[in-house]
Amino acid sequence: MASSQTTHKYLPQEGTFACRHCTNQAYESKDELDRHLKEKHSDKTNIYYLETKCKWGGKCCRIIPKDGKHVCGFVHHPDMPESFNVSEGVPQGVCQYEQPWNNKRCTNPKCTWAHLRGRVKWLLEQQKKNDE
Repeated sequence: MASSQTTHKYLPQEGTFACRHCTNQAYESKDELDRHLKEKHSDKTNIYYLETKCKWGGKCCRIIPKDGKHVCGFVHHPDMPESFNVSEGVPQGVCQYEQPWNNKRCTNPKCTWAHLRGRVKWLLEQQKKNDE
């Protein structure tokens, strides 16, 4: 009989912080994790991931038709990379206000430039606030 266990990436215990570059590494505090990342993975800490690409691609109207007010937050540029290293430069097409390395994020819900991960979740939260 096959094992009922499935293979997952390492899942840390609740209340700990995991290193996404190491296997089976968890830290008690965010400061410990940050120190580990700077010491062992300084070349990887400047990597940022773009939001998922829109399933409609260039055919997306970018406006959610439900009410005509909400913008699709997914990436629509076909040749946009999945991730980039800030030290090598930000890809053309990324919103100029998306700079989490400078503690800045775009707050314009109608901006149609490419954004970093978390944009769609943020847009949905904004939509929910506005609908209440």
